[in-house]
Amino acid sequence: MKLLVTGASGNIGTILGNKLQKNNIPFIGLDVASQGFTNDDFFQLDITNKSELNEKKSVFNEVDTLIHLASKIDAGADVTNTGIESINVNVKGTLNLLDDD
Repeated sequence: MKLLVTGASGNIGTILGNKLQKNNIPFIGLDVASQGFTNDDFFQLDITNKSELNEKKSVFNEVDTLIHLASKIDAGADVTNTGIESINVNVKGTLNLLDDD
Protein backbone atom coordinates (compact mmCIF):
# COMPACT_ATOMS: atom_id res chain seq x y z
CA MET A 1 0.00 0.00 0.00
CA LYS A 2 1.31 3.46 -0.90
CA LEU A 3 -0.35 6.66 0.28
CA LEU A 4 -0.38 10.11 -1.29
CA VAL A 5 -0.72 12.88 1.30
CA THR A 6 -1.48 16.35 -0.04
CA GLY A 7 -0.94 19.29 2.28
CA ALA A 8 1.91 17.30 3.81
CA SER A 9 3.64 20.38 5.26
CA GLY A 10 0.52 21.74 6.94
CA ASN A 11 -0.42 21.20 10.57
CA ILE A 12 -2.36 17.96 10.12
CA GLY A 13 -0.17 16.78 7.23
CA THR A 14 3.01 17.13 9.28
CA ILE A 15 1.52 15.21 12.21
CA LEU A 16 0.28 12.48 9.87
CA GLY A 17 3.59 12.32 7.98
CA ASN A 18 5.55 11.95 11.20
CA LYS A 19 3.24 9.14 12.39
CA LEU A 20 3.49 7.35 9.03
CA GLN A 21 7.29 7.58 9.13
CA LYS A 22 7.40 6.38 12.74
CA ASN A 23 5.36 3.32 11.72
CA ASN A 24 7.40 2.73 8.54
CA ILE A 25 4.39 3.28 6.29
CA PRO A 26 5.52 4.47 2.84
CA PHE A 27 3.88 7.58 1.46
CA ILE A 28 4.33 10.36 -1.05
CA GLY A 29 3.97 13.88 0.34
CA LEU A 30 2.87 16.91 -1.68
CA ASP A 31 2.72 20.53 -0.61
CA VAL A 32 3.13 23.97 -2.13
CA ALA A 33 5.42 24.81 0.82
CA SER A 34 8.71 23.13 1.59
CA GLN A 35 8.58 19.96 3.62
CA GLY A 36 8.52 19.90 7.39
CA PHE A 37 9.99 16.39 7.62
CA THR A 38 12.52 14.20 5.84
CA ASN A 39 11.02 12.04 3.15
CA ASP A 40 12.57 11.02 -0.16
CA ASP A 41 9.10 10.93 -1.71
CA PHE A 42 8.20 14.57 -1.02
CA PHE A 43 7.39 16.91 -3.88
CA GLN A 44 6.98 20.65 -3.55
CA LEU A 45 4.34 21.53 -6.10
CA ASP A 46 1.08 23.40 -6.53
CA ILE A 47 -1.96 21.14 -7.03
CA THR A 48 -3.69 23.94 -8.94
CA ASN A 49 -0.96 23.64 -11.60
CA LYS A 50 -2.03 20.72 -13.81
CA SER A 51 1.29 20.60 -15.69
CA GLU A 52 3.26 20.20 -12.42
CA LEU A 53 1.00 17.30 -11.43
CA ASN A 54 1.33 15.69 -14.87
CA GLU A 55 5.15 15.80 -14.58
CA LYS A 56 4.89 13.50 -11.54
CA LYS A 57 2.18 11.24 -12.98
CA SER A 58 4.46 8.18 -13.10
CA VAL A 59 5.13 8.56 -9.36
CA PHE A 60 1.41 8.80 -8.62
CA ASN A 61 0.75 5.51 -10.45
CA GLU A 62 2.20 3.75 -7.38
CA VAL A 63 -0.50 5.29 -5.15
CA ASP A 64 -3.59 3.37 -4.10
CA THR A 65 -4.84 5.71 -1.33
CA LEU A 66 -5.20 9.51 -1.34
CA ILE A 67 -5.34 11.52 1.88
CA HIS A 68 -6.23 14.99 0.62
CA LEU A 69 -5.35 17.61 3.23
CA ALA A 70 -4.32 20.45 0.91
CA SER A 71 -6.58 23.44 1.32
CA LYS A 72 -6.57 27.18 1.58
CA ILE A 73 -7.74 28.28 5.00
CA ASP A 74 -7.56 31.75 6.50
CA ALA A 75 -10.27 32.09 9.10
CA GLY A 76 -9.37 35.71 9.84
CA ALA A 77 -9.33 36.86 6.23
CA ASP A 78 -11.99 38.78 4.38
CA VAL A 79 -13.79 36.14 2.30
CA THR A 80 -14.19 38.49 -0.67
CA ASN A 81 -10.42 38.98 -0.89
CA THR A 82 -9.42 35.33 -0.54
CA GLY A 83 -12.42 33.59 -2.09
CA ILE A 84 -10.96 33.09 -5.56
CA GLU A 85 -7.70 31.69 -4.21
CA SER A 86 -9.62 29.38 -1.86
CA ILE A 87 -11.79 28.11 -4.72
CA ASN A 88 -8.67 27.55 -6.82
CA VAL A 89 -6.97 25.39 -4.20
CA ASN A 90 -9.97 23.73 -2.60
CA VAL A 91 -11.94 22.98 -5.77
CA LYS A 92 -9.66 23.23 -8.81
CA GLY A 93 -6.78 21.54 -6.97
CA THR A 94 -9.05 18.67 -5.95
CA LEU A 95 -10.33 18.27 -9.51
CA ASN A 96 -6.75 18.23 -10.81
CA LEU A 97 -5.89 15.41 -8.40
CA LEU A 98 -8.90 13.37 -9.52
CA ASP A 99 -8.42 13.97 -13.25
CA ASP A 100 -6.64 11.02 -14.85
CA ASP A 101 -5.61 12.50 -18.21
